[in-house]
Amino acid sequence: MNSLLDYKVFLEAYPLSYETPKGKTKTLTITNGPKGILRKLSSLRTLYGYLFKADLISKNITEKLGLPKIHHRIKKPLSIHDTCKVIDVIYNGEKYFTDKHLSGYTRKKLRDIAIFTTLLGTGSAYPSWWD
Repeated sequence: MNSLLDYKVFLEAYPLSYETPKGKTKTLTITNGPKGILRKLSSLRTLYGYLFKADLISKNITEKLGLPKIHHRIKKPLSIHDTCKVIDVIYNGEKYFTDKHLSGYTRKKLRDIAIFTTLLGTGSAYPSWWD
């Protein structure tokens, strides 16, 4: 387990050496954010789980390995101005699009109006003034 904790710390920042075409050795420091560390540890856990289930190892040492928590940012609601701009583009797209974009807009106009109206009505496109 101690080696797994060392690996977890190593993932935050580790050196990577390589040789250039001219024969010089260069070293870079590779850093991983919380999502990158989580992805690497998760794949390691999956590998050990598979090896354990296939009876290729006697103990799954990753069972007790804690994974970092990822904190998601709360999305900001649309302002009145942004909501009005989206509604204007959806209803009056002829002013904003040309050529093939205009033909795509006209084909999908009713669908886009229905989708945005539904999202706005259910709170998924919740503007900040909608209280």
